[in-house]
Amino acid sequence: MLNIIIAPLLFTLCLAVAAQGIRELVSVMRTRLYRLPFPYAEFLRDYQGFSELDLSHIASGLLFLAVTFIWVRVISESKGFGEVMGYRKSSPLAFYLYTTIAVTILAADAFVFYVGLAAKNNGWTDTPFYVPIACTLLYVAGVAAFAALHQSYHQPNNV
Repeated sequence: MLNIIIAPLLFTLCLAVAAQGIRELVSVMRTRLYRLPFPYAEFLRDYQGFSELDLSHIASGLLFLAVTFIWVRVISESKGFGEVMGYRKSSPLAFYLYTTIAVTILAADAFVFYVGLAAKNNGWTDTPFYVPIACTLLYVAGVAAFAALHQSYHQPNNV
C-alpha cells in the first residue's frame, strides 16, 4: 500500500530533476523522442506533453531503476544476505571491483541530481548555494530508504 503512494511521487521527482541534470551534462540527450528514427515515433509530436519528452527522460528512468536495484543490493550485502561480502576474503579484487562500480553509479546519480537542481533554467537560481546540496542529500537518503523497504520484500524471513 505504501508503494502506491511513495513510488509514483519519488519516481516523478527523480525523473524530472535527473532528466534536467542529464540534459545539462550531455547535450545529445535533448533530442526529442518524436525525432528518433523509429516507426511511428513522429506521432508523439501530435500529443500534448509527449512532444516534450526527450532522451533524457528515458535515461533518467533507467538510472532511477538501476540506482534502486543497486541500493537494494547494497543493503542486502550490508545485512549479510548476499554473496559479495564473502568475496572480501576469498577474492578481494572482485569485492573491490563490485564496490567501486556500485559507489561510482550511486555517486554519478547524486551528481546528476545535483546538476539538475543547480541548473540555471529550472527556477532554483534564487536559492542559497546549500539548498541543492541539501536536497541532493535528502534525495539519496530517500532512494536508499525506498530501496530498504523493497529489500525486505526480497528477504522476508531474514528481516
